[in-house]
Amino acid sequence: MHLLDVPSETMLSAYLWARRDVAEACGFDQDPKWRKGMPSQSALNRFKHRVGVEGLERVLEELVHELLKMGVAKGRWIAVDSPAVDAYFRRDPDARWGYMDVDKPFFGYKLHIIIDVRSELPIAFRVTAGNIHDSQEYLGLLDQIEDSATSEHAYGDGAYDAEALRTASISLYNLELHTPRNPRRKGGKAKSSRTVKRRKSPVERVFSRLKLLRFKDLKVKGPASTTIHILLALVTMLAIAISATANRMTNKIRCIRSLTA
Repeated sequence: MHLLDVPSETMLSAYLWARRDVAEACGFDQDPKWRKGMPSQSALNRFKHRVGVEGLERVLEELVHELLKMGVAKGRWIAVDSPAVDAYFRRDPDARWGYMDVDKPFFGYKLHIIIDVRSELPIAFRVTAGNIHDSQEYLGLLDQIEDSATSEHAYGDGAYDAEALRTASISLYNLELHTPRNPRRKGGKAKSSRTVKRRKSPVERVFSRLKLLRFKDLKVKGPASTTIHILLALVTMLAIAISATANRMTNKIRCIRSLTA
């Protein structure tokens, strides 16, 4: 659904009915009465929730492990950020008001994410309510990659500018955290070196590609359904990278647009 740029499960079911070649590639019934084996919208939804958050998290973990094993992602330099994901329903009881900036409130959730700077691929994530500060999830994200990636430098924006966070990053993970100065701490404008800006910019490109996979286009409510929706986009991105690498098309590991066109 994410890869084909199909906006809903209902439309995905209709797409599979119309495109036998795609249905067969997905492993659905190939006999002469093939349409009887096509999943309905409700069947697709039930399967998605049967796999659930934990199942998709295991898939993502395996994909990250494979990318590190293949050398596509190194994990030496990582970048961290937390984009907002607006709630679809204003009465979502689990969504919360948060701020992406002083004058930019939003109602919904946050995707806390670590990416490998070299490959521009996600390697760790968490989804929280929108009122959770970016810095609160940083150490938890590092826990996810502690055993799989040997990271040396992490890059984030001013939201991660805290001496306690830098100290914990070094003492617990031997990882140096680089951020611009948060202007709200001591006044003045944020300052950032060219290196921090250069290492941090890949995460913005990752978000641009995730938008092509509709990670912000929520049509669900609640933390579980929201996390599943975002996980499907992340898994799709990593699956593309692995497929391109396996087919010796390393220049295509980040080519979301050509596949969704």
